[in-house]
Amino acid sequence: MVTPVSRYAFYFDLLDQGVKAWNAWRAENPNETINLDGMKLSYRGLKEINLSGVILDNAIVTHVDFRYADFTDSSLRFANILHCKVDYATFTRVKSSCTIIKDSPLDFAVDAEDLQREALSHRQRSSLTYA
Repeated sequence: MVTPVSRYAFYFDLLDQGVKAWNAWRAENPNETINLDGMKLSYRGLKEINLSGVILDNAIVTHVDFRYADFTDSSLRFANILHCKVDYATFTRVKSSCTIIKDSPLDFAVDAEDLQREALSHRQRSSLTYA
């Protein structure tokens, strides 16, 4: 019996190599569409990771260190970001309808207002919840 390979396998292997390897690969492949829709990610140190343009819709992310991460132009629709460190992360032009960011203070997040404004101004019924 053949075990199916996860569609996330390549990206998890890259993450296992560390943020430097991920960011180097991103720099070499700037036009690559990274679709991590529905991904579950926990307990990772991803400080300074480049997630710009990454599709993280429906993702469940817990206890991840995203300090100084770049989420510019990424999609976080229906994502749950729980107990994560997001200090000084950049959320410019993020697509974020019904995104939940809980126990992950946005006090020092860069352009967190963009994240909230996008969620609240989206044409469809949208919301951004953070506590």
